[in-house]
Amino acid sequence: MFFRNRDRIILYRADINLECLIRKVDGMALDITKLTADVTAQSTVISSAVVLITGLNASISDLKTQLAAAIAANDPAALAAVQAALDDLDAKIASNTAALAAAVPASS
Repeated sequence: MFFRNRDRIILYRADINLECLIRKVDGMALDITKLTADVTAQSTVISSAVVLITGLNASISDLKTQLAAAIAANDPAALAAVQAALDDLDAKIASNTAALAAAVPASS
């Protein structure tokens, strides 16, 4: 098959354009892989935060009930136990806040 010079130039340019497109598509595939990994990591952080907040709400609700019962019974030992539980919850909240604050920037 014989090609004229003009046809050869057109085919050469088409080949160069095709190679360029292939490189761009390969680059997009890498970007999509990274994006998928980022979304997965972010979803994990969000799920962990939801579990954390749900657990904190349950703990606070339980402590409210315990405190109300201790006050109603006028029981100093029960009040001290509730205070200890509140102190423990406060420490957990501080620890979880630090962990969440570290996780959010790391996943973004």
